[in-house]
Amino acid sequence: MEVDQKAAGTLRIDYAPGTPALRLEGEFDATQRALFLDALAEVAPAGGGEVHLDLARVRFLGLSALNLLVRRAKETDGSTRFVLHNIPADVERLIESLGWERMHGLVRAEEVAR
Repeated sequence: MEVDQKAAGTLRIDYAPGTPALRLEGEFDATQRALFLDALAEVAPAGGGEVHLDLARVRFLGLSALNLLVRRAKETDGSTRFVLHNIPADVERLIESLGWERMHGLVRAEEVAR
């Protein structure tokens, strides 16, 4: 499978076009909005569905990036949800402090597997 890559600043995104998954590496904040949306457009299933995000190599995920994910899921009227894999401890703490119930469209991969 061919893997494409987009990179800007301190964020790198690997993906295979047509496969609803992105692997993020580095720092993800508001400055990478366009980069993330471009990569998402390459992999998001038409008509909605799940997009898997591997966060194992994310060193920082800002509140603005989290808001971007939630807003993007809401923009699809709930037809798209982001399944988060390998959530770093600091990102998990951020989401926990805000409350998973407020993270509409975001779900832990472990919850999908059940």
